[in-house]
Amino acid sequence: MLSKVPSVAFLICSEKGPLEKKSVLFVQSLRKHAGVLKDAPIYSIAPRKDYPISASTEKLFEELNVSHQNVVLNIEFKDYGLANKILACSYFEKQLDEDIIVFCDSDLLVLSSIDELILDTGTD
Repeated sequence: MLSKVPSVAFLICSEKGPLEKKSVLFVQSLRKHAGVLKDAPIYSIAPRKDYPISASTEKLFEELNVSHQNVVLNIEFKDYGLANKILACSYFEKQLDEDIIVFCDSDLLVLSSIDELILDTGTD
């Protein structure tokens, strides 16, 4: 019996400034080196009010098939950037249908296949 290959989505927080540039490099590296996951959906979010990404990054994300949203999630902890991760994951967990959701820090680079993220059915 053939088992279904689980779907995988990647999440990143992208905000204006240094994080924005790192997000672009992460996405470019994932699209180039991630093996069978190189075309997986990537969702980006700017979760604080005053940190939208630039129009040029939005255009580049569009070209790289990245879905970016400006959704104010971090109100109570706006001076604590690490809260963005938790809030973004909680938000996307309710929005997405993929079987596996992978949050990535924007300062990561993908330099080789990451096919190991495709877990066997029933593996948590």
